[in-house]
Amino acid sequence: MAGPAGSGKSTLAKAVGVFLKAPVLDSKTDAIKRKNILSHQWRPTLMPHHSASPVSLIGGGDPPFAGEITKAHGGVLILDEYLEFHPYVQESLRGPLQEKKVRITRGRSGRELPCDALVVATTNLCPCGKWSPGRVVGCAYSLRRCRSVLEKLSGPVLDRFEILFYKESRGRATRQKGAEILSHLERVWAFQQAHPRGDLTPEESQWMQIYFSDSLWSERRKKACLRVARSFADLDLTPKLDSIHFEKAFEWTCSSFLKLQKGMG
Repeated sequence: MAGPAGSGKSTLAKAVGVFLKAPVLDSKTDAIKRKNILSHQWRPTLMPHHSASPVSLIGGGDPPFAGEITKAHGGVLILDEYLEFHPYVQESLRGPLQEKKVRITRGRSGRELPCDALVVATTNLCPCGKWSPGRVVGCAYSLRRCRSVLEKLSGPVLDRFEILFYKESRGRATRQKGAEILSHLERVWAFQQAHPRGDLTPEESQWMQIYFSDSLWSERRKKACLRVARSFADLDLTPKLDSIHFEKAFEWTCSSFLKLQKGMG
């Protein structure tokens, strides 16, 4: 999530863990998740400070120890003020975000640790904290200064985030109780169990051809768009994806990234 300071990005990120689906404890459950479930901490939410080192975030040492991303396994890892994290820290996320596991080797010691966490990053895109792509604001800083901030973004790491959402300033938003949101999500989870999604349907193939007719987008972007479109359809409790589902998914998974790229140009 990117956007103006004070728009509620951090507050929204902290609330995500409350709405995670409860895990199922079975023979396939790994040791770390099993431990969290049995200790009633099955949806851990960790928020390391932006001064954290690559070792504290990913893990390391001798003997190897787990980092924050493994401690958040099965839950949420919040990277608040993401652009304030050191570039080395950002780059260290590439493998874990892709593979959902961390391999730590120190001399003769080695461990492979799971890190399947929902990673949520929040950031301002300008020193003034107001600018976002397509937004006209009176900024006190030069364009060069703003671009120098955006240059802190690692393209390969950013590409591993499925969604880029621009949070607007707080206004007169419609309020909804958390209990109502959770109740709807429970209906969605029941719907997903009754209507599992598999291979591409003819309708989905058609929408994919329409939205990705050129070679501009990577396979990662295409898969992200399909997954998010399916999620929008699940939220509507409908097995069939419609144009509105792909339209919203394309905006969050593709157009928003392109807007940022143009803003950096």
